[in-house]
Amino acid sequence: MASMPRKLSSGTSVSIDTSISYLVWLLIPFGSILHVTGMQFASVSVLLSATYGGSIILSNLLAMRMTRVVAGTFLAATGFVIASAAPALWIPIEDGPAYLIGLTTCVLGLFSLIGFWHSWTRFPTFVLRGALHGIVVFSLIAVIEVLFIAAGMIDAKIALNFVLSGESSSRLLSTGFEPSITSRISIFNLGLILSGLLPASQNLKRALALINLTTAALAFSILGFAIPIFFLLIMAAIRPRAFGGYRFILSVSALFIISAIVVATAWDDLANTHAVRRIYRAMDAPFAHWVYLDGSVALRILSQVVAFNVFMEFPMGIGAGQFSSYFASYANGIFLPVQSLPEVSKAFSQLSANPQSLFARLVVEGGVLSALLSLYFLVVSTSRLCAASSMQIFFFSFFIICASQTASFGFANVWAAFAIFWGYKRA
Repeated sequence: MASMPRKLSSGTSVSIDTSISYLVWLLIPFGSILHVTGMQFASVSVLLSATYGGSIILSNLLAMRMTRVVAGTFLAATGFVIASAAPALWIPIEDGPAYLIGLTTCVLGLFSLIGFWHSWTRFPTFVLRGALHGIVVFSLIAVIEVLFIAAGMIDAKIALNFVLSGESSSRLLSTGFEPSITSRISIFNLGLILSGLLPASQNLKRALALINLTTAALAFSILGFAIPIFFLLIMAAIRPRAFGGYRFILSVSALFIISAIVVATAWDDLANTHAVRRIYRAMDAPFAHWVYLDGSVALRILSQVVAFNVFMEFPMGIGAGQFSSYFASYANGIFLPVQSLPEVSKAFSQLSANPQSLFARLVVEGGVLSALLSLYFLVVSTSRLCAASSMQIFFFSFFIICASQTASFGFANVWAAFAIFWGYKRA
């Protein structure tokens, strides 16, 4: 079990803490609530958790005492924010509004980590209850969407998608606004469900596990599949005996078989999706040409190369939110054949480019200081893996894969996964 909550005393502050803890984790699956306003990844859970984390820091400062974890996280977050803000002192800021927005999102994302960690370690009973209820709602919406698809009620499915996120797709979205996000949310849910920590009956857990596994399969995201694969690779490296245990093998085999059945059953629909067309094209082309097959893949690779080149020229950073201002000039002479692909041309024309990775964003915006801080946390986190539980290793895998494939500070599952990895304690 997670560390037990402290004994609750009568008082408004404790009641507020437990209520916020419940809401923060209840809202984690709803990353799309504000997407309908055009604020991508503006998770309500992150906003609430950041506010909670800020209040914890303030109360600690006023009391003239601060726990080691809160102090360490606060100093690290402050270091990243200062590193992203400081370049304005020595180089011109190309986009002032983007600079302010970039700093704001950086503060919100990093401070939300304190809220997630504090609630997870201090009030696990309320956290797990909130997480369970959030997973139940997410799963019910996914079931409704599947029923709409099965009944041929595509207009109803599209209407449901637009109400929840302002977006639509031929694959499942549930509370997400694109299939890759939905896939990652369902994989995160599976991690909590299979951990055994959720306060629910075994029958309910089995039903929720099956629904979320089905959702992940039908969302059909390569990034979603990458998380359990990375987890298995780590387990094979540091726990070869557990990796070869019959229970582990049976569990993985069962998950693979169920996923294969779901995909095979829905293959006619999946075969027309963007993701599967991408796979077909990749199968017919040499590995070296994969970057030219698809705009999304090309943009991800191109953005990483551009981020590296910008960092090499500006090792002290370019400032928060400035990547899109540098993208066109640095990408113009790279991978010329891909620039006509829709996603890539959009990044050029609308200045909507981002580094496509949270790690790349921190480094290119904050320079050497951010790079050193990121490297320190990765090294320390990796050194804890041998003594970590399987659940911690899973959420470490989730954090690494997701943070390396999204540049947003507002994806709640990333910070929640990191909080679970660091805050979980065996009974």
